[in-house]
Amino acid sequence: MERAPGRAHNGKHGRGDGAWDATSDARVEVLRQRFTRFRRAHKPHTRYPRALRTAVLAALRGGATEPDLRRACGLQAAQIAAWRQREEVEAQQRTTVEPSAR
Repeated sequence: MERAPGRAHNGKHGRGDGAWDATSDARVEVLRQRFTRFRRAHKPHTRYPRALRTAVLAALRGGATEPDLRRACGLQAAQIAAWRQREEVEAQQRTTVEPSAR
């Protein structure tokens, strides 16, 4: 059976370099639980709160993989891409506003 290039052969869908990161897996599991609770408490198509969106992006920066987060949290690639783009725009706005606010 052929593996995709860069894929870990340890039975986990890790970072792709063969290393297993328990911290990332723990973050993904915590986020899975948070998204499950949110979905149970809210109607379908309710917008995810900023705290959940920010936690997903922080997990990605912390080493979690996007496919693992998408599977665990039931997210679409387009959602994560939009959240990343929004974060970048907000960061740019903060850097352009801060110097003139002085």
